[in-house]
Amino acid sequence: MTDYQPLELAISMNELPLWSASSGLKLLDTIHFKANANVLDIGCGLGFPTLELAMRFGPSATVYGIDPWLDGLEYAKQKAELLNISNIRLLKQYAENLSFDDAFFDCIVSNNGLNNVQNIDMALLECARVAKPDAQLAFAMYTNESMKEFYDVFEQVLESYGLEISILAMQNHVADEKKSISQIESKLNKFGFRLISKIEDTFYLRFLDGTALLNHHFIRQVFYPVWHALVVEGHQKQVFELLESKLNLLAKLNGELKLAIQFVVFDCEKPRKHLSLSTVKLLLSSHR
Repeated sequence: MTDYQPLELAISMNELPLWSASSGLKLLDTIHFKANANVLDIGCGLGFPTLELAMRFGPSATVYGIDPWLDGLEYAKQKAELLNISNIRLLKQYAENLSFDDAFFDCIVSNNGLNNVQNIDMALLECARVAKPDAQLAFAMYTNESMKEFYDVFEQVLESYGLEISILAMQNHVADEKKSISQIESKLNKFGFRLISKIEDTFYLRFLDGTALLNHHFIRQVFYPVWHALVVEGHQKQVFELLESKLNLLAKLNGELKLAIQFVVFDCEKPRKHLSLSTVKLLLSSHR
């Protein structure tokens, strides 16, 4: 082996995104492998764990990754070509309106993709429709307790400026984006999936202080625009200046700024005695 490997090798090994690595690795531990499987990854993003699933299931399987993010899909396709993975199909689709036939998939997975759908009831109904009897549904989701340290300070700042409308908007945002474990279990039961097991875990995003947090590339790209939009127009500058100051003070008191990201991995199956397809389709039509 030479001292230096080609750039293609370095790119091909860049497989674990910071935000989704911990839950994705736990998710991979729950997968039930079988030959000739059709596998669906909802919210495949840049290709993790879609590409890993395709390699682990092997060439007899076909792994379909769906996401509405076209640029992300294109990048995932480039990685699949680089890795010479041929048993993968990457498609621009929404989980609430899948193009696949009824009872098509042996396994459906999602690594925080179901967190971000517009209508989780519709998405789970579609999962019920396209899953075969005995199919596995395995997915990871962040809970509504994630980043509580940040949101507590954010709420204090908004309250200090009398921005009750923004506080309500923030609370609604957290409730919409991150469901409680009991809410998800209730939905799974409602749509006929049987919960086999769940794994609850936590990882941490650690920063020197609030300034480092608010200037982190991932935070600025994914979270900051949403947080900014929650604040009443005309108050953003003063709110975020005070927010940064308070986060810096919290970090000074604790020696760092540490945000807990709580997640749960659900391992479920679609029982053979499941809702009939006609019932599922009736439910689908009523939710549209």
